[in-house]
Amino acid sequence: VRRAYVVGYRPASGQGFRRHTIGAHGPLTLQEARRRAKRLLADVLEGTDPAETRRQARARRSVREVGEAYLREVGVRRKATTATEYGRLWALHVVPALGALAVGAATTADVRRLHRALHATPYQANRVLAMLGAFFSFAEDEGLRERHSNPAHAVKPYPEVPRERFLSAAEVARLGEVLTRAERHGLPAAGNKRRPPPAKKPQNRPKSADTPRRANPFAIAALRLLLLTGCREGEILSLRWAAVDV
Repeated sequence: VRRAYVVGYRPASGQGFRRHTIGAHGPLTLQEARRRAKRLLADVLEGTDPAETRRQARARRSVREVGEAYLREVGVRRKATTATEYGRLWALHVVPALGALAVGAATTADVRRLHRALHATPYQANRVLAMLGAFFSFAEDEGLRERHSNPAHAVKPYPEVPRERFLSAAEVARLGEVLTRAERHGLPAAGNKRRPPPAKKPQNRPKSADTPRRANPFAIAALRLLLLTGCREGEILSLRWAAVDV
């Protein structure tokens, strides 16, 4: 059981009764806790609010610093793919634009400025906006911002047009031919499409570099099921025999 020393007081503003944690029992002795409590109550009589002073000090922590704690929380509570994507968006967009700001000083204008900067990619801009909304809610829960002060909530997301495209009959036939060829004879090894590897000397080039490789039959079967059923990728990859009506 964790025990701590707490002092209660009513601030000069008269805004309710507040409790301020002085410290944990053990590292802090009873005598020292009483001395600190007397100093805090003396400050209250002079108009200082210890709880508000602590909150303001914590609110001066930067968005970058608090973001590290937030991403750890995301890693615990969200799917691994979501945590990875949040980390990517955070490092790529949030840290350069807002990282140096105090978390308690960030405004709707700051968030809107970042959102507008990403207008060329509205889908990504909206994902960043949603992430910032969750981040500032986290900051509120941690006492780093006032309640109901989330600066992302006043920013309107961009309209998103659903992206849907169906293969034509000719494309379906061409895909079927490629799947059959990959299954029976194999396909050449795929190169790096984004950055071609440097040219190698003929004597260093492996003999199997241009040899067609037969595709994984399970991958071919999964692609055919996707094509014929219209299911999602995850539905096919996790499909069990109990769900199949032959």
